[in-house]
Amino acid sequence: MGRNNKTSGRPWQGTILGVISSVGVITLVFILGSLLFARDMISPYLVKTPFALLLGAGTFVMFMILLFGIILSLSITFGVFNGKTWAIILSILFTGMSMIEALFVVSPIAIIAYGLLLYLEIVCVRHSFYYD
Repeated sequence: MGRNNKTSGRPWQGTILGVISSVGVITLVFILGSLLFARDMISPYLVKTPFALLLGAGTFVMFMILLFGIILSLSITFGVFNGKTWAIILSILFTGMSMIEALFVVSPIAIIAYGLLLYLEIVCVRHSFYYD
């Protein structure tokens, strides 16, 4: 069940996925820090957005959503680097949902990027390093 049962090393596709996930975590941390430091400057603009329903709780809700995203992304990143199948499956799920969104928005660059991510994830899920 542990790492000793792995028959081969992590595929290069897994390393690429882990690096991309790490960049995503760093980006989310930067956005969260910006939200914390610029909270008073952001609050007046929330009235003009769909967050108007949240009003006073808008920045708190945004903070909690970003914090949940950071925790989820961090756990997926560690899972990808440590050979956990659940991490790759969650990556496939989120990338697939993003791909569907990109198809509806008709964004060719996003479609290509998510297609490449799906390819990397499918290669990883079939590799022996990710068998639990």
